[in-house]
Amino acid sequence: MSISRALVSHQTSLNIAFKDDHLKLCCLWFDEVLVDTLIRHDEMCSKLIGGLVEYESNAGAIAKKLSDVIVPLARRADRSVIGDRFQESSRGYPRWGERNRNYTYPEPETTQEYAHNHLLGLIEQEHGVQHFKGWETEQAEGRARVAVDAVSLWERVNQSTSCMLQAGADEREAMIAMRTFRSGADTPVDPVRLLEVSIPSLTDVSWEKIVALKNSKDLDLLKTKMSEAAELAGSDFSRAQALLKRFEHDAIESILNFARPNVKKIAIESSIANIPMGLANPYSLYVAARDTASTTRRHAEVGWLYMLRDICHAGDRRDNSILSL
Repeated sequence: MSISRALVSHQTSLNIAFKDDHLKLCCLWFDEVLVDTLIRHDEMCSKLIGGLVEYESNAGAIAKKLSDVIVPLARRADRSVIGDRFQESSRGYPRWGERNRNYTYPEPETTQEYAHNHLLGLIEQEHGVQHFKGWETEQAEGRARVAVDAVSLWERVNQSTSCMLQAGADEREAMIAMRTFRSGADTPVDPVRLLEVSIPSLTDVSWEKIVALKNSKDLDLLKTKMSEAAELAGSDFSRAQALLKRFEHDAIESILNFARPNVKKIAIESSIANIPMGLANPYSLYVAARDTASTTRRHAEVGWLYMLRDICHAGDRRDNSILSL
């Protein structure tokens, strides 16, 4: 079975909101979370994990378990693939036009240049300006380049070590722009994103609870169901959400129908099973085996819903309908 991996850029790994919430989801979903630590890889990764569990009651044990999941990128990708970011940072930025006031690439020739321009446009909109001046220009350029470089790094790593970039807002826009430049193809639904919008924030969930949820056998059932909805939906996220709601409804119906009592059937089977027949009543053994097999099969069909329910309970989203199960 292949190992599922996520990639977290250095910039995203510094984001407190990401560490408090989405990183927990990543640790649940993926076998490994690769973190771009830039320097002193093992030391920086250990420092990251230490900060995550600092206030946990069993910090040492939890940190040890998390160290099997959160690992430095340098441990899985060659240096030739990662590149020398410090050398890359010395690259200049485009300047052209009257008094070199223009700072976009006039005719983008690569995906990186196209994404750089796209991000600068979004940052201008964010700040309500048509054109940056002075040091504000350098700030915007630096922000755009960090995001584009993170996506470029992911593309290189992904060629040899399959992984999914856990993108911040700028990185996500850079990914979309780079894909648009290449082919204009729609982005397929990400099952991790589908799960994220289906559960409450995990900010208040302890890392000890995250580790316990990750050890549940039902987690694989949940991943399979989320992936099924995402695949069927193609690039239509709304359809993926609708499909997941349908899956939930069908699972609930299945649970209710299975639990509906059949008094007549129970009475007949109880009577036959209680007839003395030596050491063991064959019919009693048959009923036990049948019910065990039926329960196992039923769990394989609806166990994913219980897992989703457990995660929702951990985050305590009280308005989620499945919490009433």
